[in-house]
Amino acid sequence: AFLLFCCFFATLLLLLLLAMENAPTGMRRDGSAVRWAHAVNRQEQLALVLAHAADVDMLEADVLLGLAQRSPRRQPIMGHPPEFTSDLTLADFLQRVQAHNRQPQQQHRVGIKLDFKDPAALAPSLDLLLAGGWLESTEPVWLNSDILQGPGGNAPLFDGAAFVRECQARFPRAVLSLGWTVGPVWPWQMGYSQLALDEMINIAQSCQAPVTFALQATHAHQTGESLHRLLRETADRNSFTFWGECDGKTQRWMAGLDARRVYIDVKSMRWAPWLGLSVLRWLFVAY
Repeated sequence: AFLLFCCFFATLLLLLLLAMENAPTGMRRDGSAVRWAHAVNRQEQLALVLAHAADVDMLEADVLLGLAQRSPRRQPIMGHPPEFTSDLTLADFLQRVQAHNRQPQQQHRVGIKLDFKDPAALAPSLDLLLAGGWLESTEPVWLNSDILQGPGGNAPLFDGAAFVRECQARFPRAVLSLGWTVGPVWPWQMGYSQLALDEMINIAQSCQAPVTFALQATHAHQTGESLHRLLRETADRNSFTFWGECDGKTQRWMAGLDARRVYIDVKSMRWAPWLGLSVLRWLFVAY
């Protein structure tokens, strides 16, 4: 019994030390202090964000082909699977953001990041961007898609080369935000493989537009030094964008990177999944 108690106490002490090392911490803002509004997929959310535009630089919203309220026609709407209906169409989203930006003496213009969830939505969405005058505007436009398979991820819905080719041909001033599909963060399946990096480098080398590599923060941290091949072997204008929940150790690692080529869009990991991941990491290393 005494031996079991000693083992239990030693394990508890180890976990507490691990907590001190990995506990979520405060984040500085990189990437020119970019501030994000996420999943702006409903009219109410959009109205609220634009009403407080002084606190936001970029609006991130999801785009797919679906049904808008009171309309039987399939069209690009703002939404995230498995939802395929919305009260906000992409046309309305673009018009309202553009109207906000064009107000006389507007001091708080915002850019947009469109996260495409459906390949069928890409072409009609580019049509709407062009029709709305976004090609001539100066606010940032990011076009995002998961074009390759990453750690634990499903097969991507998009053909990476086709996505890049169509975006560059029809909307050449956009920043292309290129990512990988990823699954849950498990200690035995963390980090981007060399193959995943090679595939992305091959695509990015053909890009004439700026590219930001959209990386799940914990997986990126676990990839190690080879992650920097993405920037070394592609154009100097390219960057990292880190997203998702992560622990304090990962946040401190990101804070030490070159802020001129890094966008940080992460949240501190909630305590329950963080503690569970810490225990799994310890068990995986120990055994």
